[in-house]
Amino acid sequence: MYDNIGLYLNIDEVDSQNLLEDVLQNGNNITVDKLGENGNGKPFAYISLIGKNEQKLTFKVLPYQISMIGKNSSICKYYLGDNFQTLSLTQFREAIKEISERLGIDLNKATVCRIDIATNFFMKYSPSSYHSCLNHLSRHVRGAINGNLYFKTTRKELNFYDKKKEYRQKRVKIPDAFKDAENVLRYEIRFKKNLKKQFGQTVTISDLCSQSFFEKIIDKWQKHYWNITKQNPIVFDSESSTFKTSDFRDYFLVKGIEATGGLEYVYTTINESKKADAITSSKASYLRRVVSNAYENPAITTTYNFVEELDEKMRLFKPTY
Repeated sequence: MYDNIGLYLNIDEVDSQNLLEDVLQNGNNITVDKLGENGNGKPFAYISLIGKNEQKLTFKVLPYQISMIGKNSSICKYYLGDNFQTLSLTQFREAIKEISERLGIDLNKATVCRIDIATNFFMKYSPSSYHSCLNHLSRHVRGAINGNLYFKTTRKELNFYDKKKEYRQKRVKIPDAFKDAENVLRYEIRFKKNLKKQFGQTVTISDLCSQSFFEKIIDKWQKHYWNITKQNPIVFDSESSTFKTSDFRDYFLVKGIEATGGLEYVYTTINESKKADAITSSKASYLRRVVSNAYENPAITTTYNFVEELDEKMRLFKPTY
């Protein structure tokens, strides 16, 4: 489940007088990428650990702080050699132990400032086929970039994307274990800012290593999925020989509703407008009837129950400890 992690460890959390000196003196099999002074004359270093398949994990080390944020922050890549798969709880614990030993600094008290948690679902169809089913998530902005579907706020981001396509675009070798998997849909949440607000506590590496917190974050990951308003793609029935003007009107009304949040969103908007006296009760009933009739139009149908398949994958999901 774990992939990228952002963290920082301040000197007052460990028994040290100078973290930079400690790492340079006590580090085991580390690579010093850069050593120098910043504009204020303060010493710093960029130090990397080379893991499986030559994957790098890079830390910025100052006398008073160690941080790992941004590029080369995938513990999954470092420990497993790729991030096609993800780290189980046991693997994450082992990785943190190994990293701490190589740095010569115990990272368990480090504060976590980013968590990426994900898994792969093996689907019947191309991953992009399922994007149109995922319509709306309250208080999140829905969008698409390079074929990836996302729902995001300022603090977190949900992503649904084709993991094999990502690897091919980056010209990265797909692990042998996944070469024969045709349709790999990745569902990932990136908790990117203000984790204390999102989890109700300051999150440390020690927390990420605990089973109770692991289950807490998985619960959040699952609940965000279930909170997405979903609807199977709407198309014209290919068996219909003719289409009336009203059929086209209903079709594009339904497509517009799905693009802006689905039936639940429309009915909520109608109810809120009625409560605010923006429309009358009779007008609200009329609007609900118009929407209902459009969805019941026999010229409009679905091609495949993508939502049922997605929901079944989530229901059957079992985390690896």
